Amino acid sequence: MIKTWLIAYRIHNTYRVNSIIYGLKQIPIIKKFLPASLYKHLGLKTFANILSALWEIINIFLGKIVYFIFFYVLPIFLIERNDLLSFLTIFAFLSFIGAFINNDLFEVSKDKYYGIILMRMNAREYVVSQFLYTIIRHFIGNMVVLYWISFMFTFPLWLCLVLTLLVCGMKIIVGMYCSYAYLHSHRVYTGNNIPKPLTVLLTICFFAAYACVFFQIYLPVFSVVILSVMMTLLGMIGLVYIFKFPAYQMMCKDMLGDMDALLLEASMSQIQEESYHQMIDQSKITQSHKKGFEMMNELFMKRHHKIIWRFAKRQTYILLVVVISLIIGVQVVPSLKENIKDFLILSLPYFVFIMYMLNTTKNITNAMFINCDYCMLNYAFFHEPKNLLKLFQIRLREMIKINLIPALVIAIGYVILLNLLGIHQIGYSLMSFISIISMSIFFSTHYLVLYYLLQPYNAYTEVKNPMYQLITSLTYFICFLFMNMRLPFYLFSFSVVAFCFLYCVIACYLVYKKGPQTFKIRS
Repeated sequence: MIKTWLIAYRIHNTYRVNSIIYGLKQIPIIKKFLPASLYKHLGLKTFANILSALWEIINIFLGKIVYFIFFYVLPIFLIERNDLLSFLTIFAFLSFIGAFINNDLFEVSKDKYYGIILMRMNAREYVVSQFLYTIIRHFIGNMVVLYWISFMFTFPLWLCLVLTLLVCGMKIIVGMYCSYAYLHSHRVYTGNNIPKPLTVLLTICFFAAYACVFFQIYLPVFSVVILSVMMTLLGMIGLVYIFKFPAYQMMCKDMLGDMDALLLEASMSQIQEESYHQMIDQSKITQSHKKGFEMMNELFMKRHHKIIWRFAKRQTYILLVVVISLIIGVQVVPSLKENIKDFLILSLPYFVFIMYMLNTTKNITNAMFINCDYCMLNYAFFHEPKNLLKLFQIRLREMIKINLIPALVIAIGYVILLNLLGIHQIGYSLMSFISIISMSIFFSTHYLVLYYLLQPYNAYTEVKNPMYQLITSLTYFICFLFMNMRLPFYLFSFSVVAFCFLYCVIACYLVYKKGPQTFKIRS
């Protein structure tokens, strides 16, 4: 089994190293100095291997640090319940949720396809070895991050081990459950196709985690310890079941069968494309009273209404619940009122990251490419600067409208909370509102500009532009840094508005000048 894991790791690492080298060859200045025989260069491959190993190590901890900050540290300090019992209560609920939505036993991936289907590796050894490696990663990552968290919530170090075993045990038990369910239903359950009743249960658990802390309903420490011991013991039984599970080969064929299309120059993206086509509303393909690109855009928006508006509507409903809960909370709980007041005064830079996370333009551009631009890019008139700029402006208007809905809920809720908390300065409220709206407009513009100037997709809708990936990663990193910034309110708000305006103007100019050369299908 160790040999199987090493082979699988080499496959994954080779794919990653070649991607790094390919990425270097796509950087405008560097690519001129890199020969076509670069993939044979031993020194560069060694460098890429070092980068790959570093990323593997960083990836163990980075995601967990962000996860703990956003789902534990910030909510607990916001509702002023920064104690051990609050942390343990949230941890128990979210660990249960994570065991289902972040369980890698039956994850569909290209690595599994290459190893099991193409290279005909032993399915049981491959799946089990990868699952054990994932559990070890979770164990190490949780131990290190919980050790850091222990200083914040002042709990003993032995509890780090208890909580880590709780997480790992739950993941193994869920893996056992999914294996057992496959034998009886021949359906592979992953984080992406959880049954609806279970989805409802997990959603209830998510809100219950924070509601219990808010109303001071806590899980005792001993109950969490007992739960951890139970999960650990059941997890051991689950490991035995997972090792002896008899249907890995059949399960992998069912799970990876759709990926046979790769042999016919297809890709996993076709599955996504089919799901997009299923959500197209054929009943709305009627007629439009508009002309030119306005008509083209209106028909596209009508046909893809479910795809385009689905996430924005969900975000809006969730944000409404959060805003209404906060409005009620500040009037019912006096201690919460003061705590939120202090947070709101300093929190405007936080909304850079929040608006980044809420923006849906990146997903919509994918739908645009699959269902429109992939075909239209074959026509010369589509590349003409005036036509390109016209359609860009129309699409930008639509992106802004879509993303403004959740942004308005946040902005209006922010202003209402300011007034309820006794901050009645008109200038403060006005600039807060305008700043949040400006952030939404900026991210709508930003991702549409990247789509036009760095068009990342190839004919199979795979992202093939490393510069696009680099810039989107940098965008995430910069937005995350804003959470730690403490800037004068008016300086920050005026800077945000001015930057948004300048960015939109420059973006339109760049699309007009560079779009005809850059907006194309990648090889």
